[in-house]
Amino acid sequence: MILQEYRDWILSQIENPTFEQMSSGGEIIHFKQNYAIGQIKIHELTFNGEDIVVVELLLTNPATEDNEFYLHFELKDLPRAKELFQDMLDVLNDLKSRQTKKICSAVP
Repeated sequence: MILQEYRDWILSQIENPTFEQMSSGGEIIHFKQNYAIGQIKIHELTFNGEDIVVVELLLTNPATEDNEFYLHFELKDLPRAKELFQDMLDVLNDLKSRQTKKICSAVP
């Protein structure tokens, strides 16, 4: 229940997501901007006989291939999970603002 609600909320926050099924049964949600590539990995696992969901949030700078943001957590508390995703979006917005712009001018 919490997983579906979190997944639906994530999809409302990003544009043009693509999806990939993992061989382990989980899912990866991809999204791309000019200044960052994002992944949300959702792992549905059994640990000590209990079903758990682990979420990984990753942002990579395509120009440098550096990881700009990485976080993983067990999905238990929806409001906290939304805060963590918002943290990733804040880093994404920071990357956007750091983008360099070329300005061309003609001098007569």
